[in-house]
Amino acid sequence: MTVSIVQTATASPGAANLTMAATLSAGATSPNALLWILGGDKNSGTVTQPTDTPNLPYLLKGTGSPADQVTFALAYGTADGGETVISGSITSNTAGCQVWVAELTDDVGTGAWARWGSVTNETTGSDVTSVALTGLVATETGLAIAAVAADSVNTQGTVSWTSSTGHTFTARRATASGGGQAGLWIATAPVTKGDTVSVTFDRAGGTADQHTGVMTVFARTIPSNDGVVAGQAPRATGALAATQTTTGAVAGAAPRATGSLAATQTDPGALAGSSPRATGSLAATQTTPAALAGSAPRAVGALTGDVEETDDNLAEFAGSAPRAVGTLVATAGFPGALSGTAPSAVGTLVATQSEPPPPEFVRPLRAGTPVVSAGWSAGDVSTSPGWRAGVPA
Repeated sequence: MTVSIVQTATASPGAANLTMAATLSAGATSPNALLWILGGDKNSGTVTQPTDTPNLPYLLKGTGSPADQVTFALAYGTADGGETVISGSITSNTAGCQVWVAELTDDVGTGAWARWGSVTNETTGSDVTSVALTGLVATETGLAIAAVAADSVNTQGTVSWTSSTGHTFTARRATASGGGQAGLWIATAPVTKGDTVSVTFDRAGGTADQHTGVMTVFARTIPSNDGVVAGQAPRATGALAATQTTTGAVAGAAPRATGSLAATQTDPGALAGSSPRATGSLAATQTTPAALAGSAPRAVGALTGDVEETDDNLAEFAGSAPRAVGTLVATAGFPGALSGTAPSAVGTLVATQSEPPPPEFVRPLRAGTPVVSAGWSAGDVSTSPGWRAGVPA
């Protein structure tokens, strides 16, 4: 999965400004994700996220007493298309805030946008210049977003993002040195499902103050597909090459295959590439016991034919057991079975019988227990050929 940033926007609303908005240079594209992240000076009061980002999983104001050191908020949503100004609001802005807006795209997932693991490090009121975000377990492949807000930034210092788990974080936003305004720093890194992700934010030489940080992974949901994928039965393992033809459906994949497929039968009764039934022409090699055209009860070797749908939900080759359709050319390979006739055929069959015909039926004698020998002379010879009545001379 590849989750990437399409575009970003920043804003630094000054003191007493209660509108927290940033403007994208181009209208967002549906159904990409929209993110809105706020770094607020002191306690920003009531935070109302933008209507374009209705999900607000993080609204942190510190765990110290009083809890008024720094405000951090992160909200997200799905673009309808065309959004440019992403605007929220707060009720308190002592010395200035910071806003970051981003549009994300996912080239694999087709479901709803979601967060796949997260860690937080909320300020306790201590003055620091670094924040560790450690131990996030990514439950899906996506984009990790790490964000840290500070109460005020007199001197920013030299900013770095260092990952102890080998992930490469790219800085996306930094706050310049200034007065008592809040600070906001953001970095991102691609992560793989199952990864443990850690990163430490550091401001070497910067002014110490209260900091709050969050790291989370964004990606779209990948819908579950319980059918079989073309080329394997019942499920595919390894890499498959395919072309996407409709949203959420890959050519040759479940629930039905389209076009022509080349495959090898791997499971009795199911032709690889048919899920649940094949359409069009297929070329395949029989590899497990089953019945195919030209032999009975089992065939080995390669056959090519046209698929026809049957009532038993199993794809069949033309000419296969139990009934053949079309033209077959075959030779019986063992006594008692004529190729192409198991148990009945429709169409033209050309075949060679390899078993000698059974012996001619002999009718039994009708009366007595005669001995086959010459010498019967009495009785009516016209009753039936093959026996004589009376007693031997």
